[in-house]
Amino acid sequence: MVNVADIGKRLLLGRRLRSTQLHETLLPKRIALPVFASDALSSVAYAPDEIFLTLSLAGLVAYSYSWKIAILVAIVILGIGLLVLAGGSVVVTRNLTRSRLEMLATARAEAKLDELRAIGASTVPSCTDANFASSVSSQTIGKITLSWTVDAAGAERQVRVRTQFLLPSGRGVKVDTLKAEIGC
Repeated sequence: MVNVADIGKRLLLGRRLRSTQLHETLLPKRIALPVFASDALSSVAYAPDEIFLTLSLAGLVAYSYSWKIAILVAIVILGIGLLVLAGGSVVVTRNLTRSRLEMLATARAEAKLDELRAIGASTVPSCTDANFASSVSSQTIGKITLSWTVDAAGAERQVRVRTQFLLPSGRGVKVDTLKAEIGC
C-alpha cells in the first residue's frame, strides 16, 4: 500500500535506484575526499559562531527576566537577614528577662567555684585541704540548692558546681551546672 509520504518523496526525488545501478553514483576516493571533507571543516569553523549567536539570544531573553530574578534574590537576602535579627533578639530578650533567682543562682555557683580555687591554691602541696573536695550533702542558701564535685586526683581537677531552684509559678525545677578545671 502506497501512502502520501512515499508519493511526495518520489515526486521530489524521483524513483529509487536498484542496487545494480548504485555503482554508477559512487565517486572515486581521490575526488570524494576533498569534496566531502570541506563539509566537516566548515561545520567546525562555523560552530563557535553559531554557539555564540545562540548564547547571545538566550542572554537577551534572560536579560528581560533579570529584574525579576534580582527581586527574588533581594527577598531571599531580606528574609535571611530578618531571621538572623529575630534570632539575635530572642537571645537578648532571654538574657534581659532572666529571673532574678536564676542570676542569683549563677552568681552563687561562680562564688563557690572561686572559693574552691582559693582553697586549692592556699595549701602546700596544692589541693590537699580537706575542704577542697566534693560536697557530702547539698547546701541550701535561700531558695537555691548548691552541690559540687571535685575529681579526686590529677594535676588538673575537673570541678562541677550544680545549682537547683524552683521556677516561679510552680513551672518546675531549674538545674544548671558550671564546669571548670583547677590546676593543682
